[in-house]
Amino acid sequence: SSSEQSAHMTYMKLLIALFHVTSSDLVLQCEETRHFNASLTLGESGLHFVQMSARVSRNWATQAASLDVEAVSLPSGVSANDDSDGKQLILESVFYIFAALCVPFFLVARGIVPELYTRKDTVTSPRSDVTWATASLTLLVDSVEMTDGLDSAMLLDFTHLSMRVLVTLLVPLLFLCPLYAVFGGGASSDWLSLLDVTNLAEGNWLFWLHVPCVWFVVLVVTYFTYEAQDTFVDRRYRWHQRLPAPRGTSVMVECIPENFRSDDRLYDFFDSLFPGEKVREAHLVKQTDDLGDLHERHATAAGLLREAEAAWSKTGDDPNQRPMVRLRLWDWNPVDSLEHYSADLDELTAALTKQRLRINTESLELGGRNFSTGFVTFHDRREAELAVQMAITPHLGEWLLSIPPDVSDLMWTDLTKSSWRKKVDAFVGYVFLVTIFVAYFPVVLLISSLNKFVFLGVLDSFYETYGTTIGLVLFMALLPPVLLLIFRFFFTLKSGAWSQYELTTWYFGFLFVYVLCVTAIGTSVIESAAMLVETPYALATLLASTLPKSSHYYMQYLILQCLLHCLELTQFITLLKYCFWRIFYAQDKAVEVSRNRPERCNEIGQRTAKLSLNMCIALVFSTVAPLILIFALVDIVVTRVVYGYLVAFAEVSGPDLGGVFWVTQLRQLQLGLATYVLLEIGILAAGCESKFAWVSVLPAMFLILHVFYDLHKRYLWVVLPFDKTVSEITSDRQRYLQPQLL
Repeated sequence: SSSEQSAHMTYMKLLIALFHVTSSDLVLQCEETRHFNASLTLGESGLHFVQMSARVSRNWATQAASLDVEAVSLPSGVSANDDSDGKQLILESVFYIFAALCVPFFLVARGIVPELYTRKDTVTSPRSDVTWATASLTLLVDSVEMTDGLDSAMLLDFTHLSMRVLVTLLVPLLFLCPLYAVFGGGASSDWLSLLDVTNLAEGNWLFWLHVPCVWFVVLVVTYFTYEAQDTFVDRRYRWHQRLPAPRGTSVMVECIPENFRSDDRLYDFFDSLFPGEKVREAHLVKQTDDLGDLHERHATAAGLLREAEAAWSKTGDDPNQRPMVRLRLWDWNPVDSLEHYSADLDELTAALTKQRLRINTESLELGGRNFSTGFVTFHDRREAELAVQMAITPHLGEWLLSIPPDVSDLMWTDLTKSSWRKKVDAFVGYVFLVTIFVAYFPVVLLISSLNKFVFLGVLDSFYETYGTTIGLVLFMALLPPVLLLIFRFFFTLKSGAWSQYELTTWYFGFLFVYVLCVTAIGTSVIESAAMLVETPYALATLLASTLPKSSHYYMQYLILQCLLHCLELTQFITLLKYCFWRIFYAQDKAVEVSRNRPERCNEIGQRTAKLSLNMCIALVFSTVAPLILIFALVDIVVTRVVYGYLVAFAEVSGPDLGGVFWVTQLRQLQLGLATYVLLEIGILAAGCESKFAWVSVLPAMFLILHVFYDLHKRYLWVVLPFDKTVSEITSDRQRYLQPQLL
């Protein structure tokens, strides 16, 4: 029955929400005559299907007319953009209720274990009632910038930018809905289909309304983008001026020529560029592999000695209750812990000092243990800023100067790679990334067809229905950690924070292709790319022939995102880890172990990618299905409340890159805007008899391309302008030296 089918559907979607699945799947069979018979699966649940027959012609004008989309009934009982979508959308609004139920769960868990949901350095934490939401909403971006860094502040500021754009677009574009319903002239019978562009008959005069609407959307997004970028540049300057020493007064030097690869030669070179004792110190990265094991043993012995001293202090330093330890399991006579670890530590300290002296002596020679990367620290910030902007040599492959990462976040092993090692590793990494992109459909289809190769017994019918969904869950749940592993092993990142930046770029690309553009790419990214290379002018028509007929799914997609955000608020994974470790440790230790996640997939990298995608979806369908703007606005508001609390009150801030995620998000926003204009060009070309309609929209594409490049060239945000380099320097007593040499 329909009620049972709806129950099955809701259950599966809730299951996917727990795995944070955001994906799409298209199963498409292609013949040599370019005749497509496809089963289209849209979304996390794999429950939206369309039977599509299309003959793709090289003629742009006839391609849209040759596409025939016919909805069919499948075992799920759900179809894409058919007469039941209105009822289905109302039914799926139950996810808003599920999202709301996450809030009392969060409040109860926060009351029981407040240490999991509030960080120690929080000055004022909202109480366990509705004040947490108001505290998050009223949180100023400036305060987040000061306490949590510029990256976290701009994450929240992107939600502000999105809300300003959506509120501005909402009222004017919503007037299109009654016009579509009354004057569309289509045959749609469902109330939801009456309110979007698919209800317009060919040649309808309402298509001409899209011309000013497209320009309105493009100009609104462009205006607010530049306004937000102006604010960001000021914040970036302030962030730069607040950088403590040594980061604020140092430069990272890469590709140092061989005749300068020693600490003294590097110091003398920069001292000649900045005479007058402006250079404080210069150090090259050194080969310290033989110190690694010794340094780890020394750190372990020091930790064990501290634990023994802490255990003895609990007894009041009673000489009769000194801590004892058995060196081996079969030793019957334990030894004094303090004496043993002290002697062990003294021995390791002497060995470590001897090895450091030997390495420092060998490093005095030109080359030797020295690599091609180093750090130069100045006495004042001004010289560091001037050095970063200098062109030391006409050769682009030498003397590459940049702002160094945070000392605590440096990946010293990456800095020891040779230039050839970097190129080989990068090539292998890109091969893995491209393989993941290309293998998406085959892997999902293989998992979904597992029951054809393995006998599953009573589970066979269940797997037949939900096999594709299971494939999507497994693939998308493993994608972010797999991407992070690739970045860690094959990319030269210099610091751990840059892995999150790479995750933002590649994860957004994956979501953009396989969520937003899934209906247009077919079963193979390679085949689709080859077709577009052969007939690039067909891209607009291809988008117009597919995306409008799946607009209802993306409304449901945005509804589900609210549930995902609220699940993130509960931090249920951390809570489960705490419940497990609480069995073995005291509460403080269990909290520390549970929250100790040095590389989390749901940090700023994944968050920015998902935020950018959701905003791109809203823009692409803003005039196709204007109701989507309401769901997008609700999603952004929920995002602002949840992330505002997590960033400012719960999570420990990590290393800050100074807004590089923000700049990438603005470019991703321009990509979504360009997709929107291409979609509208295809719609106008197919819906209007006159070519003037789509030709009048075409210049908007050139404006978007101009903004895409102008955002980077107009603003000097990477380095600090000379007139802003005078500022007070604060020191954190760190140095750009490898830990083994300190």
